[in-house]
Amino acid sequence: MSKALLTALVEDADLVADVGVRLGRIKSDEFLTALKNARHALNNEGTSPEEIVRVREDLQKWLNPAVNDISLPDTFITHFDIDI
Repeated sequence: MSKALLTALVEDADLVADVGVRLGRIKSDEFLTALKNARHALNNEGTSPEEIVRVREDLQKWLNPAVNDISLPDTFITHFDIDI
C-alpha cells in the first residue's frame, strides 16, 4: 500500500516538476531532492517499508510549496480573464 501511494505521489510530483522547471518557477531545491530520493526508493528493490514512508512524507512536505510556486496569482487570472 505504501509503495503504491508513493508511486502515485511521484507521478503527481513529476507533473509539477515538469511545469515548474519549464517555467523556471521552482523556488526550492528541496522539492527536487525529495522527488529524486522518492524515485530512488521506488527503483531500489531493497528499500524498507520505513524508508518508503520517510521519503513519501518528505515528498509530501515539499510538494505543496512547489504547487504554490507554479500557481498563477488570482490577480493575473482575473486581469486577463483566463478561464480555468
